Order: sequence, then C-alpha cells, then structure tokens
Amino acid sequence: MLLKNQVQQSFNCAAAHYDSAAKLQRLVADDLCLYLAKDQKAKTVIDIGCGTGVFTELLEKNFSCTQCFGIDFAENMLHHAQLKNKTNGIQWVCADVESLPFKTASIDLITSNLMLQWSSNLAQNLLEIYRVLKPGGQFIFSSFAPGSLYELNAAWQKVDNLKHVHTFISKEILLDHLQKAKFQITHISQKSYTLHYPDALTLMRTLKMLGASNRETNRQQGLTGKRKISAVIAAYEIFRNAKKKLPATYNIYFGVITK
Repeated sequence: MLLKNQVQQSFNCAAAHYDSAAKLQRLVADDLCLYLAKDQKAKTVIDIGCGTGVFTELLEKNFSCTQCFGIDFAENMLHHAQLKNKTNGIQWVCADVESLPFKTASIDLITSNLMLQWSSNLAQNLLEIYRVLKPGGQFIFSSFAPGSLYELNAAWQKVDNLKHVHTFISKEILLDHLQKAKFQITHISQKSYTLHYPDALTLMRTLKMLGASNRETNRQQGLTGKRKISAVIAAYEIFRNAKKKLPATYNIYFGVITK
C-alpha cells in the first residue's frame, strides 16, 4: 500500500528540479499524444497528476479545447507549472484525484501521464474519473508496468532482502479495476523504454529528483547506509553495455478507455 502523504511530500520536494530529470516523462508524453484523435473535439479537458505540466502543455498546444485544467495534489509542482506556462490557456488546480472538483458528467476528456502507479487507492481514483466524464468521454493514460527498473531491483537483491523498488501492478489487475469501474476498454498496449546512465548512483539520484522513490508501506525504512549503496553500485555493473553505459528499463502501459 502506498503512503499518500509521503508521496505528496516527495513530489513537493522534487518540484524545483523535476523538469531537469524528466526525460522519460517527456518521451512518454510525446507517445501518449499519438493516442489522441487528430480531430479531437473535446471542449473540456483535465490532465490529472499533471506535475509541472509536461503533458498538459502538449494538450493545450496541439489540441483545441475551450477549457484545459492541470490537476495535481502537490502544490509545489503546480507552482512550477504556472511559472513555465505564460499563457492563460491552462487553469492549474490543486486537488486529489480521489475527489475531483468537477460536476458529474461534465468533462469530455481526461488524460494522465505516468500518475496512476502512485495511486494509494486506484479503484477509487478510477470511479472518480468515471464519475466526472461525460457519456462517451475518454480517459487516455500512461502508467508504469511490471519489469520497470528490473536492473536496479536485481542489484538491490544482491545486497539485501528488503524492498527498494516500487511494485507496479499487472495488466490483469489494471484491467480488472477498469472493468469494475464500468469503463469500456478501447485500447491497452505496452511499450518498453531504455534510458542510459553513467553509473547506478546517477540513476538513483535521478529517481529522487523526480520524486519517484519507493513509498510503499513495506519499503526499506530510514536512511540507507553508504556500504549498501556502494554494494548496489557494484552489483549494477553487471548490466554495463558495450557503450560503457548502464541501462534502466521502463515498461509503460498506454490506455484509451471510454465511458
């Protein structure tokens, strides 16, 4: 189970340097745009878990809509989103997806780029998304899938038996939640991305800069000792490739869901 308050705190702390580390988020955002119809006629759009607005800005720029809202529960993220976006085309709203400040059946399109995996109550989140969508409205999202960061997980397993890498839900569980929320599943697919780092410490620092540290209740507690970190860095070296870089794999779900 995820600790919501700690997830919120992590993203608030990461806001100032999030964009400098968000390479994967931008790559996935570009691909997520491909699932939006080119003749998208949604008048009211909300981007939930918008962070600093990486995907929200693409929405507002490339697709005509009367109202575009960026929603996040981390105030610092929204502050940096406002600083970056100099137009009045996006309204930034601090809110929790478990209780969206919109009327029932009032939204044409809801999007979410790499947010669902941090949900402390995914079932409730999906029910709330379903509630505010108009009949025929769509929810278009990306989310982390199992196998993400398997190299880092394998390196940690060489060091101890504790949990250091977040557990991402299976496709079967995701589909079950969507079906229970009464969505029609239009499209679900998965794509792998591999980013490269000079060393494991740079990868771990990047994850921290993104606020993407493990916040499950059964995670490693407290500070991790220097000896353990050194051991993980050494264990990760088995993955170093011919180009002398260390890979980190991210598996991503893409979904198009209809009410």
